[in-house]
Amino acid sequence: MLVVRVAWFFEELKIAHGDGSFIRRLVQLAKILLLDDCGLQDVDQGARNDLLEVLYDRVGTRSKIITGQLPLEHLHALLQGTTLANAILDRLVLRLASLR
Repeated sequence: MLVVRVAWFFEELKIAHGDGSFIRRLVQLAKILLLDDCGLQDVDQGARNDLLEVLYDRVGTRSKIITGQLPLEHLHALLQGTTLANAILDRLVLRLASLR
């Protein structure tokens, strides 16, 4: 199991975009089971795009756990209330609903 802090996760993907290793890093990071400390910092457009890619790759195939101090209803605002935020939350919240 791989556990990483969200800030590190986003920084790793930003670097991977810059050095051309994004796809390779995405495959490596697909092994992440738990993203910790969500909500401690703003999430920019690039980070939102990357998060959606990782979540999309895991839909129906792998578990995902994201921890943080924010209530679920505040996540939409953290993701800046965009259509992209809706897509990210759909992939998280729909899974939660199916577990109930």
